[in-house]
Formats: sequence, C-alpha cells, structure tokens
Amino acid sequence: MRESSLSMKRLVVGGLRTNCYFISSGGEYMIIDAGGDFDSIMQAAESMPGNPVGVLSTHGHFDHTLVADLVASELRTSFGMHKKDLSVMRDTWSLGKQLGIVGKPPKPGFLIDSDRATLIGRSEILIKNTPGHTPGSISIIAGSSIFTGDCIFRGNIGRMDLGGNPTDMLKSLNWFLQLPPETTIYPGHGEPSTIGNERSNIMHFIQMISNGRI
Repeated sequence: MRESSLSMKRLVVGGLRTNCYFISSGGEYMIIDAGGDFDSIMQAAESMPGNPVGVLSTHGHFDHTLVADLVASELRTSFGMHKKDLSVMRDTWSLGKQLGIVGKPPKPGFLIDSDRATLIGRSEILIKNTPGHTPGSISIIAGSSIFTGDCIFRGNIGRMDLGGNPTDMLKSLNWFLQLPPETTIYPGHGEPSTIGNERSNIMHFIQMISNGRI
C-alpha cells in the first residue's frame, strides 16, 4: 500500500453518538460516516486543508448515512456506500423515524461493488467489504489505521439482527485477525483500540459464533 502522511480528525455526531472521521493527505480529504449534525460537519470541513474527494459510509444504517448526501452536495463531491446495503438502508430507516428522523434515505452518488484501492492525495487507502453487521459493511484501511464502522468496537462487535448474520461476521472477524497487531481500530462508536488489544475479544466472539451461542 502506498502511504504518505495521513492525518485524521474525529467528530461525534447525531443522537447515537456516531464517530464521523475526516482523513486527509496531500491536499485532499475524505469524510467517513456523516451520520448527523450537518452544521458541525460542515464547520469541520471548512477547517480541512485542500479539497474533498468523497463522503463514504461504512454501512447503510441511518446513524452513519443521515446527512451524507447533503454534505457531499454542499462540498460538490459524491456520497458512496456498498451496493449490498441499499436495501438495508431502506428497510431500517423506520428505526430512525422512531427517534425523530424525518425524510427519505439519502441517495448515493456512487456504489461500491468490490474491494478496491483508491487515493487520498498521495496516500492509498483500501476499501474492504467486512460483512456481518450488515451485508455491505465496509472497513477502510488507511496507513496503519482501519475504520471499522460497526463491525468491531473496543471490547465488542456489532449486532447482527439489523441486516447482518453470524456467518458473515465470522468470516470478517477471522480476516481482522490477519491484520498487524499494531493496526489502530477507529470504530463507528466509542473509543479507538488496536488489533493487538482486541485479539482476545475477537477470538472470544469467534468461538461464541462458532458454537451457536450468539
């Protein structure tokens, strides 16, 4: 993976306290999980150096997509997500309405249908499908960091009853174990961790899923 200097900024947005990340390199930046608080995200964007190259959602749940298309439109860039989560986004939008969310699900400007590498400035990032929480969940590897959405958290993994399934989660958890232990995990909610620190937790959940206990 081609790596230059990458920097990261985090905002906590929306009623479910979603982590919204800005990753930047070489005069370009990308926004991950614009899940609410449009004004706060735009204020942060104004302070970013260079030009936006996209707004990316790690999966289709409303707390990770709520203002993604609005932010993308305002910044004159595109909002993207995995195509396997389009139906999940539509089917679970009603949960957001119960929490006061109004309007229709956002419309992506582009869809991801396979693992891919792309550039932010001079730095290459890898977009990897890591299903389990939802079928179209993605993780973004940027340098020595990985943005995992709601697949894995510090001390926990994502729920699997809102579009996901244990079989997919099992495959993704085993994939995470192959990453270098020093890889920093930036989850969709809560505080960061590392693959090394989470290894025992990941193995615990692998065993629980394998034994049909979760």
